Amino acid sequence: MKTRIALLLVLAAGISALAAHTAQDAKPNYTVRTLSLPDHGKGNITMDYIAYDSHTSTVWVPAINIGSVYVVDTSNDSVHEITGFPTNEVELGGRKRTQGPSGVSVGDGVVYIGDRADSSVCAVDEKTLQRKNCGHIDSTPDGVVYVPLTKEVWVTAPRDNSVRILDAQSLAQKEKLTFEGRPEGYAVDAKRKRFYMNY
Repeated sequence: MKTRIALLLVLAAGISALAAHTAQDAKPNYTVRTLSLPDHGKGNITMDYIAYDSHTSTVWVPAINIGSVYVVDTSNDSVHEITGFPTNEVELGGRKRTQGPSGVSVGDGVVYIGDRADSSVCAVDEKTLQRKNCGHIDSTPDGVVYVPLTKEVWVTAPRDNSVRILDAQSLAQKEKLTFEGRPEGYAVDAKRKRFYMNY
């Protein structure tokens, strides 16, 4: 086991060195700029997940402590705010934190928003930005991902060590998968029909 770990570390170090060398040789082919979002006097915006919608060329940014989702048009940097998502205050590790919209995934004509305050997952029309239907789970949603092959929305719920599978249209829960760990992040391999997660 020690040999495998050492070998992986050596490989990782070699790959990192190669990537750093290549990065120094190549000129960047991108532009970095900062865009301020309205914090409504809170001083900061708490964020977790963001998503890019290639159909509308927009970036969707749930603002947890604001109770809004910002939709940034990448063609002109205009910002549209979708308000009215629930928030609540919780104490974690002796510190008070505001919970609200945090998870986001682009679906078929809609964008799914997971909200920790009321354990909801809502569909928002990607063009009109109007909220459509919402579904609820009996745990706190974290990661939200649309799976086009099955037309489902998979929701990681680390508080109760589960992943919830929702119908993409009705947002009704179809299944609950439980694990030993606390699933949070995810990746979907549609080609091989696999769902990866960390916990």
